[in-house]
Amino acid sequence: MRLLSKAVWTRTCEAIGLIAGVPSYERYLAHMAACHPDQPPQSRAAFFAARQRERYGRGKGRCC
Repeated sequence: MRLLSKAVWTRTCEAIGLIAGVPSYERYLAHMAACHPDQPPQSRAAFFAARQRERYGRGKGRCC
């Protein structure tokens, strides 16, 4: 059985995470470096906490 390369494994895990709603911290870091080099990026923990608040903590309950 042939083992997957590290790059393929990384991309597969990232794709599964995106399907499950888990944002990519590495993609966020690349975006910050490219578009906002003057601003420090959030820590990994702060990044995920902010994404959780955006997704679940909008203050309104869901109807169904």
